[in-house]
Amino acid sequence: MLAFQDTSVHEWRVLGVLADGEGHPMSEIAEAVVVPAPTLTRIIDRMVENNLVYRRIDPIDRRRVLVFCSARGRSLYGRLQRQLALHEAQFEGDPNLAELVRLLEWLVNVLEGRPSEQTAPR
Repeated sequence: MLAFQDTSVHEWRVLGVLADGEGHPMSEIAEAVVVPAPTLTRIIDRMVENNLVYRRIDPIDRRRVLVFCSARGRSLYGRLQRQLALHEAQFEGDPNLAELVRLLEWLVNVLEGRPSEQTAPR
């Protein structure tokens, strides 16, 4: 799905962070996308070149740069979200998918140290 739009998973995740229309500092984006700062800089540079995002100096703290989603980036993110919804609809009602989702939710809870109703996967 992403390859069809010539978009990487990291770029899709960056667009997801910026989809709220607000500017976000690089440190916040790096944390959300789970990439080191130098890697994110390269990703953002590539996205700027493709007119998906743009940078602006933070008006409150001029030492900081905020990244915003461009109109082209919002359009791409919308197309990707629609394709994802269509793709997910193909699996609705599949008991194997439901079990996978349950196991993934359990794993996330364990990794984040949250108590889980389940003690172990079935």
